[in-house]
Amino acid sequence: MTMESHTSKSAELLRRLISLLATYVIRSERTGPSTATFWYISDPAMITSPEALSAYHSPALGSPPYFIDYRPKLSYRQTNSNGIVILNYPDPIGAQVNPEAAFQYALGLHDAYLATRDETLRASFLHYADTFAADQSSGGQWLYRFDWHHSRAPWSSSLAQSRGMSVMLRAWLLTHKPLYRSAAISGAAPLEVPLEHGGLQALHPMANVPYYEEYPGEPTAVLNGFMATLFGLYELGCWLEPKFSELFMLGIRSLEAMLPFYRRGSWTLYDLDTRSPVANLNSPYYYRKEVGYLAVLALLSGSARLASEYAWRVQRNSVFRRWAAITLKARRKILYK
Repeated sequence: MTMESHTSKSAELLRRLISLLATYVIRSERTGPSTATFWYISDPAMITSPEALSAYHSPALGSPPYFIDYRPKLSYRQTNSNGIVILNYPDPIGAQVNPEAAFQYALGLHDAYLATRDETLRASFLHYADTFAADQSSGGQWLYRFDWHHSRAPWSSSLAQSRGMSVMLRAWLLTHKPLYRSAAISGAAPLEVPLEHGGLQALHPMANVPYYEEYPGEPTAVLNGFMATLFGLYELGCWLEPKFSELFMLGIRSLEAMLPFYRRGSWTLYDLDTRSPVANLNSPYYYRKEVGYLAVLALLSGSARLASEYAWRVQRNSVFRRWAAITLKARRKILYK
């Protein structure tokens, strides 16, 4: 390595370190909150007991609460001129609408309405539903209009498709407008199309089972993204069409086969990115997120395998392991992305 290339590499590592600190530690008043400000707001699992599931299936106001409690996300205040949540990405991306973030916020509005019966919250929720129903592509996609690493705009994500399906389902249950029902069902269409044909269904590289990809431009089999996608399929099967219940259970079988490949010692992997020079461990936040998802999916499916994985993860969530994961995660972000 020449002196010039060594200097260039050192400068790039320093830039990544500064970016990491700015995103996860520093909250700049000049540029507004970072993306982490939104993503790391608490979002605990909500439907984790038979009693909660029973209430889900017999909602008091005709529309069920979501499986994850996104009401805390309503503390985030940055929006565009249309009142839709935007996130501040580092330059050159800048402030953007992220469909997944917007759908989380919408689900938070919906569940806040269920809890308070405040019609203002209901109207705000339906504003989100109207905005994204109008913005849905002819193929059912809700598109990201900015590049993200190897995913080039416009691109879609199984994670955002699932949340969008859940938003549109609730808008339909509240209003019975056919537009929303159609949008919910159309949102599932990309999940039935293979990745190589422009869809979001991929073959898992280790378990050799079908799964739904969060980042189709660089398929790395993100585990929490796949798990969250199953929520939307469960809901469409429960409230709209039985065929989605079959797809949900097929997804559960895939998840059962995939889970062993995400254990790394006494912790777990976020994804299976083969390009990474360092194993992509879950941060403590995403570890807790996956624990919550497993609790919900084990309840919805009755899977003993998922219940066992949930118990294993709960037992290993120690302070020492959390700090070790944070250190290794930071190292990867500095060295890779």
